Amino acid sequence: MITADPLLLFLAAMLIDMYAGDWVGRDNWPWHPSAILENRIGWVESKLNRPARGTRTLVVRGALTTVIGIGLAVAVGRLIHVLTVQVPLFWIIELTLILSLVDLRRPWRNAIALGDALERDGLAGGRVALPVLSPRDPIHADAYEVARLGVEALASRFISGLIGPALSYLFFGLGGLFAYQALILLSDLPADSQPFHAFSNWLAAVIEWPVSNIGALALVLAAVSMKGTQPRHSLTTFLGYCGKMNRSKNGAAIAAMAGALGLALEGPRHYVSGVISRPWIGKGKARVVPEDILAAARLFFLGCCVVAASIAVLVIFV
Repeated sequence: MITADPLLLFLAAMLIDMYAGDWVGRDNWPWHPSAILENRIGWVESKLNRPARGTRTLVVRGALTTVIGIGLAVAVGRLIHVLTVQVPLFWIIELTLILSLVDLRRPWRNAIALGDALERDGLAGGRVALPVLSPRDPIHADAYEVARLGVEALASRFISGLIGPALSYLFFGLGGLFAYQALILLSDLPADSQPFHAFSNWLAAVIEWPVSNIGALALVLAAVSMKGTQPRHSLTTFLGYCGKMNRSKNGAAIAAMAGALGLALEGPRHYVSGVISRPWIGKGKARVVPEDILAAARLFFLGCCVVAASIAVLVIFV
């Protein structure tokens, strides 16, 4: 029975998203789970995150907000799952909710659009196309940095749009998936709210470590089946990155992608205030071109296929 098999539900959501893309309407559906969570988080923050309060008070308030927010997300997810089991055809609701929080085709399509824009319109086109893929401000970046930002964003989306949702749902059900989405939203806020979000940022970093490492291994496996990549270099770059103390968000996946494509990612960033020094990830070329973005998109797609095949094997044999 499909209601009793979360593996099959998640696999179905993956395949639908890979084929149809943002079918649920992430950007224009007011009842999208991400929109609801973001609105509630914003409302709570406006009430509790007040600059007049001391740093310790803000940290405590932020921690309580994180715990309560994640707890409510788990409770709502569990309630929906109970209805899925008890009510005929209610599994369609759960499938739709999973589909709304899996994001595969959209970043793949946006990465291809970024490569096309850089190829066709140069730096100006790349700066226009990047924001839908990456939150980084590209106004002071050159064409090579814009391309690097696109590849890095694709590796990060592989984690936040697939690996994180897959692990949270398969291990903890719909409540876990909602909780993961809530934590991502809580930790992805402006730096000026840092004291209030100190606990959520710490918790997100703790969870990101195993999730990003598992995603990196999936990209290494994908590189094995992709012509022109360097799977051995992908693995060694990933393993070398794991030993570093100063880690970037989703840096393990970025390292695996950099090694597979022979690139050097991250590195210095250009902002209005000047150049911010950052360590490089990978020992390949830093002058990333549109062809490298398209190669990263192919690797991203094959990584999704690796995950889908792994879940299909579990569906058959578990």
